Amino acid sequence: MYAILIFIMEKYTHVKILVVDDEPDICEFVQSYFGRRGMQVTAAPSGEKALTVLKDLTPDIILLDVTLGNIDGIEVLKRLREFNQTSKVAIITGQTYSEEEVAEIKKIGATAFINKPLILEELAEVVYSILGNKPLPELKARFKRSDDAEDISARDIIHRLANILGIIRNKSENFILNIEDGVYNRTSSEDKEKLIDMSIEIMKENAKAIDRAMHIVEKIKEK
Repeated sequence: MYAILIFIMEKYTHVKILVVDDEPDICEFVQSYFGRRGMQVTAAPSGEKALTVLKDLTPDIILLDVTLGNIDGIEVLKRLREFNQTSKVAIITGQTYSEEEVAEIKKIGATAFINKPLILEELAEVVYSILGNKPLPELKARFKRSDDAEDISARDIIHRLANILGIIRNKSENFILNIEDGVYNRTSSEDKEKLIDMSIEIMKENAKAIDRAMHIVEKIKEK
């Protein structure tokens, strides 16, 4: 296991990733997951911050959320392409697009689409495909049909629920991956006590997230 991990880390030590997302948990997941594999991961919590960082950084891959606040991800992509044509951009979205909208975003300069909630294995598959110049997996933006009668408020509720469930899954998975990779094997007794505290904290955070998810489920039932 250690030999494999060292090989992976050495292979990707030159790789730079910028994750742009206003959800701290997502930035933490991405930094932990890819950082553990030797990559250099920088996080930006907003479109404005991302554009500032990109003045000095040319990442290999940008994981760019669409919903960012004052400057959304699509606008960030447009401004980025004015001075950077090399970084690959994977759009992270929980939104639904028409085929025409997807084609337009790709024309601006997006390489791939990743749907929320983020699943680490799927995210890794896209990243490694881009780095290896391999065909991207069949992950693309959800398309909306012209005959859809969409309930936007219900869709927003479900989107929030999916994000919460994704946070629960990824926080737990990151912790398990750290254990399987042997990150904690050589810890001191004091560090092991901290590890137990960390485990308890993760369970507490998951319990709170589940409570929020159940509250959202109740709202959906009322629809």
